Amino acid sequence: MPEYTIRSNEQALFVGPSPSSGYHFVNSYGDLTGSSDGTHNLIKQLNGLTQFEYNINTQRQDVSELGRRELVSRPQITPPLVDLSFQYMAYDLRNEIRMGFNPNFPTGFQYKQPYYEHNTGVFCFKGFTSRETTQAYPEGGNWPFEDRDRRNLFFVNGKRGMDLRNLPENEFNEISTLAFGDCYINSYSTEFNIQDLVRSSVSYVCHNVNFYNSGSGIIPSIDTTGFNNINDNIFKIPILRGEASGSNITGARKPLLTTDLDLVIQATGYGEDRSDIEDIGFNLEDLHVQSASFTVDFNRREIIGIGHKLPVDKPIKYPIKVGANFTALVASSKTGELRNLFFNDYKYDIFFKARNASPWIVCTGVIDPSVVLQYDLYQCDVDSISLGAVVNERAELTMEFSTDVADTVSGKGLFISGRTIESGATFSGYNF
Repeated sequence: MPEYTIRSNEQALFVGPSPSSGYHFVNSYGDLTGSSDGTHNLIKQLNGLTQFEYNINTQRQDVSELGRRELVSRPQITPPLVDLSFQYMAYDLRNEIRMGFNPNFPTGFQYKQPYYEHNTGVFCFKGFTSRETTQAYPEGGNWPFEDRDRRNLFFVNGKRGMDLRNLPENEFNEISTLAFGDCYINSYSTEFNIQDLVRSSVSYVCHNVNFYNSGSGIIPSIDTTGFNNINDNIFKIPILRGEASGSNITGARKPLLTTDLDLVIQATGYGEDRSDIEDIGFNLEDLHVQSASFTVDFNRREIIGIGHKLPVDKPIKYPIKVGANFTALVASSKTGELRNLFFNDYKYDIFFKARNASPWIVCTGVIDPSVVLQYDLYQCDVDSISLGAVVNERAELTMEFSTDVADTVSGKGLFISGRTIESGATFSGYNF
């Protein structure tokens, strides 16, 4: 399993447009094109990368024969699959939007009104379930499409000591590119640990990987019957400008610290405050949270037919389940009964609000200007409650929750909102 530790600006990860088989450039009229001359490159950097790895898995079939003890052969009936995963430091929601998420955000003209009226009415995974090629943001141009699921990813390696940021095109022959084709997102998680940065992790399953000794080439998307290049469309790694890369931060953006995190826990049947929650055995008002996280797993169906070596599509299966947990030091106990917890079975709402210690200069209004990322989990069930105690140390309480999210279902599941572009910038689907 090749694994890469990100060294400053020597390595970077980029995500291509969806569909993966399409053109990777768009012209000034908003039309997709295969030409890189005077056009807008649709390959985008994923900021704050800290870890990257992939694994190629062959799929073999054991063939036996009567009268023989050894295997006759072990052919590969279907092509190998590639598992890819990476982790990055959280800055804003630009990475998520570039990967195809559909969060809520201010458009940039002023930080008073969000793009969508209500967070709870936004299905943030719409880009992964839709197959429509209509505009995702009608007010923001022809790009991106509503369908933002299947795409190519590009991992770039520079020579030791090389700074990829602002590297001119005439030096792109000094870098190498791993091009992963037809990638479907498998999981997404974000974790918050005390005295650490907010970090997100993502995994994909891919149908192909090509290796190039340059920053350009034929896109790695392949056909499902012959495992051949699907077309001659090209890609070109963009020049890095004004982006965060590895541990180097540009502009006013800073990685988000858990010291600037607000964790709000509510139980709908008990009240709106932590102190109202009963039957846990502890006073949640006195909790000192040490870590918290949530995870989304995307289970997929494989649509495949006779004559096809690979699935023609991998649509997401419902329900889309979301798991969350937190671990906290407890200070005081509280009366309660397990039977009440069982019979009442109240739902919990959990809100993570990550604030920037040095917030952007923004206008006050409907949206809290200091909140850069916000994750809202509604209508969660309690799955487990556990307590660990060690001599001379305070006891730790761990609670685990789960919910699910689906299109057209509001007020339940995971909802993501936050910053994307600076105040005053013209909103367009291209500037994510």
